[in-house]
Amino acid sequence: MADMGGVQSLSVTPSATVTLTLAAGVRHQLAAWTAAEAETVNISGTPLDGVTLTLVITNDVSLGRIITLGTGFSANGTIIGITSKRSTWSGVAAGGTFYELSRVVGVLI
Repeated sequence: MADMGGVQSLSVTPSATVTLTLAAGVRHQLAAWTAAEAETVNISGTPLDGVTLTLVITNDVSLGRIITLGTGFSANGTIIGITSKRSTWSGVAAGGTFYELSRVVGVLI
């Protein structure tokens, strides 16, 4: 088993397709950004079993953004945001895929 430690904040550039590049050997990955449009989020890299990922998505004041979890995720549908609120999603990796543990939509900013 690889030595895993720490938390990494992933750099996210909002766009129609958001790619999260995982850091090797990091136990928890955190990605936070303001969604600019309807977005599909994909994972680049293969997470080790037990690695956790948290997404914190802020919706702008115009629209609640629709976020589709794509490559590297096994999730329960899209995340439909609420205008001027945040959405959170949390998952754990098993067999190279992130499986959804929880989500909250409508978190106050």
